[in-house]
Amino acid sequence: MKRLFFVYQLVIHLLGLPVLLLWPLLAMKLGRIRPFWRERLGIWGKVPKGAVWIHGASMGEIRSVAPLVGALKKKNAKILLTSMSDTGRVEAGKLVEGYGAARIIPLDFFWTLLPAFLKARPKAIVVAETEIWPGFLIMAHFFRVPMILVSGRISDKTFNSYRKMRSVVGPLLCLYGEIHAQSDKDAERFRQLGAEAGIVRAGGNMKFDIEPGDPDSPEAASLKEAREAGFEILVAGSTHPGEESAVLDGISLLGKKGVKIGCVVAPRHLGRLEEVFSDVRSAGLGYVRWSELGEGKAHRIREAFESGKVLIIDVMGVLSKLYAGADVAFVGGTIAPVGGHSLLEPLSAGIPVLFGPHVRNTQEVAAEAKNLGLGFEISGGSGLAEKTTQLLGSPESMEKIRQTSGEFLSRNRGSVDRVISFLDSRTVQ
Repeated sequence: MKRLFFVYQLVIHLLGLPVLLLWPLLAMKLGRIRPFWRERLGIWGKVPKGAVWIHGASMGEIRSVAPLVGALKKKNAKILLTSMSDTGRVEAGKLVEGYGAARIIPLDFFWTLLPAFLKARPKAIVVAETEIWPGFLIMAHFFRVPMILVSGRISDKTFNSYRKMRSVVGPLLCLYGEIHAQSDKDAERFRQLGAEAGIVRAGGNMKFDIEPGDPDSPEAASLKEAREAGFEILVAGSTHPGEESAVLDGISLLGKKGVKIGCVVAPRHLGRLEEVFSDVRSAGLGYVRWSELGEGKAHRIREAFESGKVLIIDVMGVLSKLYAGADVAFVGGTIAPVGGHSLLEPLSAGIPVLFGPHVRNTQEVAAEAKNLGLGFEISGGSGLAEKTTQLLGSPESMEKIRQTSGEFLSRNRGSVDRVISFLDSRTVQ
C-alpha cells in the first residue's frame, strides 16, 4: 500500500501540480475565484476532532446522506461533512449546523490531506456512492480510520473503466470495512473489481430513508392557494439544457387540452438561469422568480399562474420540499443524456414522476417505479402532456400512486440503520 501511495502521489504531482500552480491565474482571468479554495488545500480552520467524517461528491450525494446525518444528530455524534463541489459544501453546512462542520474535501495530494486528517482525527469515515480517491483512502488507512462505502453504485461506463485498472482499484476497495451496494448488480460489480466478498453486501440505497414529503412545509404550502383555485401543479426538477423547452411545450399542449396547469421549473444548475429565462420567453410565456416573491408567496404564485407565468426556482434547497405541494413531477437529466437525478424525492411526496429515457444513474429505482405504476417514461413535451392528462383525469390512479409509493419506500428503508450498526461496532459515540 505504501508503494501504491508513493507511485500515485508521484503521478498526480507530475500531472496536477502545473495545473494547480496556474489555477489562481486562470481563475482571476475568468473572474471565477472559487469561494472555498483554502479548504481544497487542506486549510480547514477549526473542525470537530473525533467526528464521523461523511463525504459526498456533490449536492446530490450530500442530500442523499441527510437521513444518516439526522440519525447521528439524535445520537449527539460530532459530524464532519465534506463535498467536492461548492454547492454541495453550502448544502452540507446547512445539514450539520450546530452539530459539526462542513468543508470542501482537500485535493488528493498528501500535503493537502495530511493537515486535514491531523486536525480532524476522525473516528470513522462514511463515503456516499462511489468515491475511489487513492490518496484519501490510503491516508485514512494510515490513520487506522474505519471506513464504509454506502449506497454504492457503479455505472456501466465506470465499471468498464475500473475493470481496466482492477489491480489498483481492488486493493483500494479492500480498504473499506464494509461496502453497502445499492443493488445485487452493483454488489457483484464491486466483487468483480476486487473487493473482498465478505465486505460487500446489497445494503440498499440510503435515499430511501428520506423523510416523506411534508405538504405543510412553507415551500409546499406556498402552492396550496393555486391548487385551491383549481390549478394542477407540475414541478419540473433538476432540468438540463433542452428539457425546459420540452416541459414548456408540454404545458402549452396541456393548456390547449383545457387543463388548468401551474408550472414550476427548477434548473439543476443556477448558472443557467438566463438560458432558462430565454426559453420561457421564446415559448411566449412570462415568469416569476422564487427569490422575488417576498411576503405572501402563496398569493403571488396563484396570481402568476393565473396570468400564465412560470415559476422559476432560482435558489437552492427548495425543490425537494415543493414536490409535496405538487400533483405531478418531471425529473430532469433524463431527456437530456445526463443519466437522471433522484426520483425518490417526488415519490416520497406520493406523486407520479415522469422521466425521459436516460436514467442510467437511477436505473433500479426507475425500473421499479415503472413496474409499480409510479413512474412513467416520456420522450418529450407531447409525451409529458399526454401522460399528465391521463394521470390527472383519474383520481383513483392518483390515490393508488400515493399509497403504493409509500409502501415502496417503506420496503426499501433500513440502509441508515445498517450504517449506524457498523459505526457502533467501531465504538463511535
